[in-house]
Amino acid sequence: MRDSKPQRKVFKYSKGEKYRDNKDPGIYETKRRKNTSTIKTDCPFKVVIKKCSSQPGWEVEVIKNNHNYEAVLALSALPKYRISAMTADEKAKVRQMNIENHRPSKILISLRYSNPDLEIIPRDIYNLLASLRAEELAGKTPIE
Repeated sequence: MRDSKPQRKVFKYSKGEKYRDNKDPGIYETKRRKNTSTIKTDCPFKVVIKKCSSQPGWEVEVIKNNHNYEAVLALSALPKYRISAMTADEKAKVRQMNIENHRPSKILISLRYSNPDLEIIPRDIYNLLASLRAEELAGKTPIE
């Protein structure tokens, strides 16, 4: 959502910003961070909803109806959907196994054993553990 006026809201697609290649050309190649990119494609898709003045409800207007990329064949290709597909119990299990010092690979094996349909990958476990750590620290650094 781009703006939040009470009478009008503009929605852009999550890929709607410019592609950012985070590789700094000023840093020597062997010192650069690897695999730093984004899924942004500068997608022009945009929808505006406005509160109707003549009747109760909202009016939907599609400003740009085209996308500049191929459709994703499965939502499991996007990390946001893989992690959101996890239940609260599964997330609690990840937290508990992390407290017990299990490696992320063991956590993933355990999750897949209890739910074979879960489509998370090892990177999702690392990202989830990082978000749990950030939540526990509540904005503080580990040293604080």
